[in-house]
Amino acid sequence: MSDTPTSLPQQGLAAARRFWGWLTHRYGRQEAWLVILTFLALVAFLIYLVKADNPWDRHLPEKIKAAEKLTFRDLKVLGLWSAAAGNALICLFLLATAGWWTGGRHVIPPAPVKPVVSPTARRWFWALVLFAVVLGARERWPRLTHSLVNDEEQALRKFVFGEYLPEKEGTLKLKELDWDHTLYYTITGNNHVIHSVGARLGLNTWQHWQHGLWKTFSEAAVRIEPLVVGLASLVVLALLGRTLGYPVVGLVAAFFLALHPWHVRYSVEARGYSGHLFCVLLSLLFLALAFQDRQRWRWWMGFGAAQSCYLMYYAGGIYFAAGMNAVLFLGFLLERDFIALRRWFVACAVGAMAFFQIIAPTLPKIGSWMERTGSFALPPDFTLDLWSHLLAGIPWSDALPELHRGMGLKRWIADLPLVGFVALALAPLQALVGMGLLAWRTRFGRYAAAGFLLSTGLVAFQLTRNPVEFYAWYLFFLLAGFVIFAACILLILEHSASGTTRNRWLVPISILIVTGYAIFTWAPLEGIRLYDRQPMRQAVISARGEAPAYDTRHAALMTASVGSGNGQLKSYDPRVRPCDTLAEFDAVIAEARASHKPLTVYLCGSDALSHKNPELFARLEEPGLFEKGEYLKGLEEYWGYQILRLKTSP
Repeated sequence: MSDTPTSLPQQGLAAARRFWGWLTHRYGRQEAWLVILTFLALVAFLIYLVKADNPWDRHLPEKIKAAEKLTFRDLKVLGLWSAAAGNALICLFLLATAGWWTGGRHVIPPAPVKPVVSPTARRWFWALVLFAVVLGARERWPRLTHSLVNDEEQALRKFVFGEYLPEKEGTLKLKELDWDHTLYYTITGNNHVIHSVGARLGLNTWQHWQHGLWKTFSEAAVRIEPLVVGLASLVVLALLGRTLGYPVVGLVAAFFLALHPWHVRYSVEARGYSGHLFCVLLSLLFLALAFQDRQRWRWWMGFGAAQSCYLMYYAGGIYFAAGMNAVLFLGFLLERDFIALRRWFVACAVGAMAFFQIIAPTLPKIGSWMERTGSFALPPDFTLDLWSHLLAGIPWSDALPELHRGMGLKRWIADLPLVGFVALALAPLQALVGMGLLAWRTRFGRYAAAGFLLSTGLVAFQLTRNPVEFYAWYLFFLLAGFVIFAACILLILEHSASGTTRNRWLVPISILIVTGYAIFTWAPLEGIRLYDRQPMRQAVISARGEAPAYDTRHAALMTASVGSGNGQLKSYDPRVRPCDTLAEFDAVIAEARASHKPLTVYLCGSDALSHKNPELFARLEEPGLFEKGEYLKGLEEYWGYQILRLKTSP
């Protein structure tokens, strides 16, 4: 009997083993897996390029040359095919340079000795993490059922649920969305893709549990995903501190975030900001782990994946990505840490491939929107407004306080000067000293501090050279840096990262700092927790008696909306007529008169409308034309609703 393999499977298995042995000898075990996965990705991209719809089959080059408007389907085909082609080139480049980026594996220094943590300390750590999560959930849970806010409402209609469109005889028809619209459609770059997927899954699950109520929606269902990842952010913060050897600092940072009004608001808002911050924190955790454990690739790949995710949650994070990665690249070059440089390069390449494969179909629309917006004059108090949000989650100014339920830091300081000392002197000093201490104590701290500073500098540079539409929440990622650096003030008392030397005042002062912040944020938190930011649903109930108002009987009443976000009422009132100009509004009045139907008007943000469109506002104030109904306060005057009813006779 022959000793050689007698079957093709045996021969193939032997050949595979020899090939695997050659790969691991040439590249190393972990690196060999990366090479294989890169090759498989290349094959997948090439198959897609051959099998999928391509731009030439749809005559897209000719359409683009003729400046024809591209349909959603055109943009999807063009984006996905172009991204696949670009990603195939990236895979080829990675395979061609594998000998470089897999190098140096035999000279990797051993990982530093990890702090020894006693079982008792470990149990206390996780008990306090759980307490922070429970506390955070208590502050956030009431907001699940608040009315949708402007951007939430539009995202629900365009990316998650769909919208009801009026038909003849007063009926409505639901225009449902396919998954392509959830993944690849955008209006102004405002589809926070991962959140849209999570919101749709949450809504579909709720609809199934409600015995198939597929034709309506739930505010809580689309907000579950941001709530979960918002609470998970607290865990990541605590783990980051423990990874650096400062578990008390991590816990204090977690409690800061649990009580932070800005995070409380966005972690229960059906948008991608909560997931964005979670992934920013996750990228920092993976970076800290990569600095500690130089034996494994997994932390660098996690860093690249987290970057890709925080950009897919909210593309405005590009400033942080640019700043952080520029710092890492230059830092590794200056330190001559070529092992970290190679791994960082591969991680960023893989993350970029995932990001562009999903986002590419939306890039033309994002570009055209940025061209349309033109220049934008920043408000004079923009910096103070940003700091006010970073510290207390509230705006700097709050004009017309009698018309809203919120608060502004400027008025708060005027009422209580001690708040000014804390907000404008003590808190900035605490964050700056904490940042300096972390940078002095740890390599991670130096890179993190430089990354946050450079990304902020990039924003400032753009806004001074080429102003675009920009608001404080576009820099939501800075909240991660603020809570980390503010907690690092405790490093004054934390003598050693090994966890073996502790100051006996560390725990009492930590409790004092957290308690002080809880007292400081109590008033802003109460407003955010108890009151709807924009009482959109309540306004529709005031006008029609219920919301959403789907029933055919509601066709007997005409409604119009003017002012702030006047197009974002349709999820609650599908028959509403948004009016941007005086001519449109007069046409609605004329139609109501001619059809003998009553007309109710939703006026949102009357002060802003009086400045933006004084002619339209003057018509609303015209004597004898409208009767004022209920006024519904929001957290800002800009989002408060005045209900107006057209009088029966002119």
